[in-house]
Amino acid sequence: MTSFERSIKLLGVGILASVMSTGCILAKKVGGEEEAAVAPEEEETVIAENENDMYTVVTGDCLWCISAKSRIYGDPYKWPLIYRTNLSQIGDADLIYPGQEFEIDRNLTPELLTNATEHARTRGAWTLGTPETSDIVYIAENP
Repeated sequence: MTSFERSIKLLGVGILASVMSTGCILAKKVGGEEEAAVAPEEEETVIAENENDMYTVVTGDCLWCISAKSRIYGDPYKWPLIYRTNLSQIGDADLIYPGQEFEIDRNLTPELLTNATEHARTRGAWTLGTPETSDIVYIAENP
């Protein structure tokens, strides 16, 4: 048994809940066997096309996880759309806070959708607390 496994055992017998940094994945011990499960999706919300709605940030959220929610965009690579729409509240795309209320833009052109995905896939390294140059360029090119 490795020291890591011993540390895990010290957490107790029964249910072991481990939330990854994004809060998206849960691991639990059920009947003596560990299984990984994706956190349950919240109830589906039907949103009229071209009607914006709001999302309140909770502890553990990141733009990636918010964007991945089926009631938001259903795709984590669409996080730049949230950043772009809420720029007045978000200084650094990697640093959001519980209680912030983000508008979710539903009036998106195919070009904006494509550009958001491309930016998310090619963004590069980031530093917490500092807006990345690539983010600044993305915003300038996608007002």
